[in-house]
Amino acid sequence: TYKMKQGQIANVYVGKEDGTSGPIITGNHAASGNGGGIYQGKGTMVVYAGTVSNNDSRYGAGLYVNAGGTMSVKGGNITGNTATINGGGFYVDPGAAITTTIDCTKANTQFMGNSAVLGGGAYIASGTLSIDGSGSNTVQLNGNTASTSGGGVYVNAGSAVVTNTTIGTNTATAGNGGGIY
Repeated sequence: TYKMKQGQIANVYVGKEDGTSGPIITGNHAASGNGGGIYQGKGTMVVYAGTVSNNDSRYGAGLYVNAGGTMSVKGGNITGNTATINGGGFYVDPGAAITTTIDCTKANTQFMGNSAVLGGGAYIASGTLSIDGSGSNTVQLNGNTASTSGGGVYVNAGSAVVTNTTIGTNTATAGNGGGIY
């Protein structure tokens, strides 16, 4: 579903709402930009059961939420994305004073094998990142790497609320917080 608002797409829903299938976004490159896989500007985006893999950019190689945007990931795999600066799997922009949600209400969710300088799995510049593994499905943040700090998740400002989630085998190579910083 796409809704136009002042010349921009205001709300985007990607994948099947029942979580049985979603988009495959792989091998994309934003050399001097952000959001190699998905860049969310203003408005709302909901991604159901997708695969966002092997993308690269400076910030938010898999998913990037800009100021004024909100994103909800409801299942899927965010894997093998590489940010040359911060947020290998996911990046929440400094101006995004909103809540970005990752849950598994529709399907299992995995953040695995992503890498960055800070926040291999996810980097929260500000705003709130909510990761919720409640229900019969699971959320896993495993095997992500930061060359300095926050192998799994790096919280710069704002907050991260993590419940019922497995965080394991993440690495902060030359810094602190292998799992969460």
